[in-house]
Amino acid sequence: MPKDNIIAFPDRMEGRAVNQVQLIQARLDELEHENEYLSGDIEFLSDQLEKNLDEVEELLADLTHIRHQELDTSIAKFNKDFEADIHFEPDFDLEPKE
Repeated sequence: MPKDNIIAFPDRMEGRAVNQVQLIQARLDELEHENEYLSGDIEFLSDQLEKNLDEVEELLADLTHIRHQELDTSIAKFNKDFEADIHFEPDFDLEPKE
């Protein structure tokens, strides 16, 4: 008796058959669009990475320049503050040997 109220799930073999070629073609179209988006993203990210690396290089050069200036200033202050003429005579050869 309870089986009388149950609606049977449609069987793919009966009635409308699923066209496998259309399903595969639709999935290929989806993948093609997705790959176009991904390729665009990869190109954008690659360009952005290159720009960022260039900016990092410029910033490091600026930082190096600033640090050299600070070092020169601090050395000048050290010499002036202590009124000492510091002269370094190395007891080793600074020239590379051939």
